[in-house]
Amino acid sequence: MCWSSIFGGMYKHKKSNWLRPMLLSSAFSLIIGLAVVPQVQAQATTPTPSCNVSKTSCTITFPYSGDYYVWSPPADIRTMNISLSGAQGGRSGGNGSKTSATFKALPTGSLYVYVGGQGSSGNGAAGGYNGGGAAGSGHGDEGSGGGATDIRTSTALADRIAVAGGGGGTGGWVGGTGGSAGGPTGVAGGNGQGLGGSGGTPSSGGTGGISFGAATTNGSAGANGQGGAGGSATTPGSTVAGGGGGGGGYFGGGGGGADTDPTGVDGGGGGGGSSYVNTTKLNAVSYYSAFQSGNGTASITYNLGPAVSSFTTPASPSNAVSPVFNITFGQSVTGLTADDFTISGTATGCYVSTLTGSGATYVAKVNGCQDGTISLTLKADTVTGNAIGPVRPVSTTPIILDRTVPELDTLVKQASSNSLLVYKATFTEPVTGLAADNVDWNMKGDGCAIQSMTGSGSQYTITIGSCLDGHLAGLVLNSSAVIDAAGNIGPSLLNQTSTTKIDTSAPVIHVFDVTEPGADGTPTWVFDSEEPVTGMSSANFSFSGTAQTCAMNYSVLRTGLGWQITLLNCGVGTTQVTLAANSVSDSASNVGPAEAVASNLVTITPDEIVNQTITPNTPTGGTVTVTPEEEVISYPPARVEISTSPTKELQPGVKPETVAKELVQEGNKKVLVTNSQQQTWLFALGLAVVALAISSVAAGSQMKTRRRRH
Repeated sequence: MCWSSIFGGMYKHKKSNWLRPMLLSSAFSLIIGLAVVPQVQAQATTPTPSCNVSKTSCTITFPYSGDYYVWSPPADIRTMNISLSGAQGGRSGGNGSKTSATFKALPTGSLYVYVGGQGSSGNGAAGGYNGGGAAGSGHGDEGSGGGATDIRTSTALADRIAVAGGGGGTGGWVGGTGGSAGGPTGVAGGNGQGLGGSGGTPSSGGTGGISFGAATTNGSAGANGQGGAGGSATTPGSTVAGGGGGGGGYFGGGGGGADTDPTGVDGGGGGGGSSYVNTTKLNAVSYYSAFQSGNGTASITYNLGPAVSSFTTPASPSNAVSPVFNITFGQSVTGLTADDFTISGTATGCYVSTLTGSGATYVAKVNGCQDGTISLTLKADTVTGNAIGPVRPVSTTPIILDRTVPELDTLVKQASSNSLLVYKATFTEPVTGLAADNVDWNMKGDGCAIQSMTGSGSQYTITIGSCLDGHLAGLVLNSSAVIDAAGNIGPSLLNQTSTTKIDTSAPVIHVFDVTEPGADGTPTWVFDSEEPVTGMSSANFSFSGTAQTCAMNYSVLRTGLGWQITLLNCGVGTTQVTLAANSVSDSASNVGPAEAVASNLVTITPDEIVNQTITPNTPTGGTVTVTPEEEVISYPPARVEISTSPTKELQPGVKPETVAKELVQEGNKKVLVTNSQQQTWLFALGLAVVALAISSVAAGSQMKTRRRRH
């Protein structure tokens, strides 16, 4: 607008000496204006995203802060778009533009967000944050350029990937309006008497507006990321006007020209900045010119693919024949089939037999599994919600399938006394539910009862008591007495131990006198036990009596059952042997005998000499009888014919013979006989009465024998 027709007469005469100081002041203000275009490089606090209820779509809005933001995209984003608006120029200058686009490929690093600040007004007013051009100087109301809003992959200007330009500032006094930012080319600023700056383009900054009148500087050209400064009157005053600053942008708009003609005094508006999108990284690009008033703004909207919010399994371990897996998504999805799952683990033969559900909730049933571990995995990118998903495979926690009934592996009697029978039960796997009662166990044996049960897992110890002595006792585990962690009940059959005879009595030992009658008799006793015992030795025996010089001989007749004690070389008198009490123990650890076991008392007397006269017979000679208690000491030489009553033969067919041989005594009473064929036989007389027929000896001859008394 030209105001010279209205105010021309009023001001023309005022171009005089007052102009010099005003021009100097304007020049000083221009210098200051060019210097105060700060680009603060301080990181602002990142805002919190705003998400929908299902948290599948979120928008984070970055307001103007005068600093830049650093933001890292969260994981699992499937799509992301941006919306950028540049700031308005100062003094109601041109509006900023809007740029929107969608990422082709999601960025893997951080994004740097610069939000433009609105231009201000005044002599040499600084441009808005992020590239707004400074206002010119003159009238004091010139508008500076609005800052651009952009997104970068670093803080470097060269790494901008999308830009929304800022608007140009309005010129001084009744100046030209600032040009709006455009897409992609900015709009030129309005002309006053000083010309408006042109808009920035995708490849260059806008040109500066030419100033009108003397003592002025032209608006400066825009540059990469920077709006040009408005032109200035070298001497500010009420009758001059500076140009508006150019808007920031990919390339900034040019600054408007100044006006020092008092007939007009119209500064040119700054040009709007250009917008930009790197189409190698983004698509679906839209530009909106003259969109934003005030400060700029930026927002990023990202969509998350369908995510699995829960993927549950049966409790592990499980005895389910057809285990069921529940899967829930964070949003409603479609396209899920049984083929979208894979199965892993040691269980073989598994397959997804049925899949039911819709929307966000589904149920997968698995069949065919053998026992083992199993995990279900949903493949990536198998369902569709607001995008395809999930981003990566999702697996359940492995579970154990166990349909095997717990069985009793062993039920073994442990070393224990028979008053308390101890059994150890070992199962094929850890179990619970076993109780010390008559439901899970049966007692075999009169009076038997469970005294205690300890243990856990797969091993338990059961103690039985109160069983009646002498009775058979045992333990039976009933079927279905325990349960394993998977819920299988067992064992499938009852299990029983072998029976044990209850023995709580001390061992009983008897003594028998087996001393042989007759001359050869030596005090001898046999001790017999009613049951096998251990611990027997000669030290357990002692002998007593009046007989002197006795020596004890200990021998084992039957291991653990029978022992013989012989007293040798005893003199005349009495003697007996005693087994000490509690000297042996049986297999049930009972100690006995309860009392000492003493033999009978044996009396040893002097020998009795017996003389027998030979009774005559035919031919000359006679017979004598030798009893078991006698041994022959001397006899007359004679021919002897032996007969026994009853007859005892050492060899078949031996008949009484007439021999010329002496009687002999070897060990026990024996007679050595040689027959007519010169065959020698040894007859043991034993305990039988022996009749000796003595021939060829005079009647009345004597045979002397000795009879030992005891």
